[in-house]
Amino acid sequence: MSDLVKVLAKNGVQATIIGADPINDEQYVVSVFGDNLPEWQTVQAWIDNYTPEKRRVGTFREFMDLFTEDEVPIIATAILSVPVLFVWQMKASGSSSFSLDHQQTEIGLQALVDAGILTPDRKATILDSDFNA
Repeated sequence: MSDLVKVLAKNGVQATIIGADPINDEQYVVSVFGDNLPEWQTVQAWIDNYTPEKRRVGTFREFMDLFTEDEVPIIATAILSVPVLFVWQMKASGSSSFSLDHQQTEIGLQALVDAGILTPDRKATILDSDFNA
């Protein structure tokens, strides 16, 4: 079964195998425990059908990595001159985790839109990000 784990992991499927029954010499029907996974299917079906969940919680540093190289210095300058952005950055950078779904994330990004730094579309793209991407 360790070979099955390696095959699944190599193909991006993160799951724990809890059972495997051989169909023939090359195929197994596999039962796994993991997110968004059907209970039984062949190894190839796992690989073909696996869709990982987006990781919506990360660190503030990971959040800042979602911005382009051009956006970062503009944001840094704005933080020093726009009080709402300064307070938002202080709170966000001091927390142990950062959620793209938290109300304060929305508030901070909207402040960047209001300051003319981000477009509403860019804000939506950032909010739809995946920290695993």
